[in-house]
Amino acid sequence: MNSIGQYIEEKENGLGTGGMTSKINAIKICFEKDITVYIVNGSKQNFIEDSLNGTIPFTKLIPIKKPESNN
Repeated sequence: MNSIGQYIEEKENGLGTGGMTSKINAIKICFEKDITVYIVNGSKQNFIEDSLNGTIPFTKLIPIKKPESNN
């Protein structure tokens, strides 16, 4: 996640809130708390229900747990 910043280009499209950087930061916060993140097109009607039902595509990001050290 730390190296992704070099690929971010902020653009205004009038649909989203906040830029890509704020979205990446939100994902980092969720991952630190071991929370799975779903990315779905929020401009579609009933997008939460439809994504949960599998009728519209979405991206699921699952945090990877780091092994604990025995130090």
